[in-house]
Amino acid sequence: MIKTALSRKNTLEEFDTNFLIDVYAKGPARVKEAINGLNCDELCVFPFQDKWSIKEIVFHLTESELFGSIRFRQTITKADSEFPYYDQDIWTKRLKYQQRGMYELEDALDIFTLLRKTNTRLLNSLDEEQWLQTGIHPEKGIMNLRQLLELYADHSERHIDQILARRRLFGRTLELPEILPKRLY
Repeated sequence: MIKTALSRKNTLEEFDTNFLIDVYAKGPARVKEAINGLNCDELCVFPFQDKWSIKEIVFHLTESELFGSIRFRQTITKADSEFPYYDQDIWTKRLKYQQRGMYELEDALDIFTLLRKTNTRLLNSLDEEQWLQTGIHPEKGIMNLRQLLELYADHSERHIDQILARRRLFGRTLELPEILPKRLY
């Protein structure tokens, strides 16, 4: 039996779709702002056991956005298609996010920015019917396009919160205004 995210408890349905697209679009600039001024040591520190460094978070956001791009397009072009799965922790370790250089980090941020920009244009072009189209997330079950937008808008904001928490731990506090007042989880 396939589970469904269509009736989940935590949603962002009280927010207008255009508002969520705006939050989604601002993600890369906010990530760049959140890491601005940090040196390599600060980007690479593991402040919590079994949790990612800031550097790993940034690479994860980029890799996740690759999947998000595919999932948006699958939902639009083929109803109820199964989304590809990836294990984020395995990707982080085997793709050696922590060992990658600063130039690669800059490239990852550029890719993240370009993917979000391209996806934002796509999302802004959709009609009401397309927002209701569904696909099957490997962990969350059936999701419509609007719910995918909620997931990815929340995703970058959640990781920005993590980056800011890590900054506070090593005395580099940065206050960024909250633009999404609720989290999915």
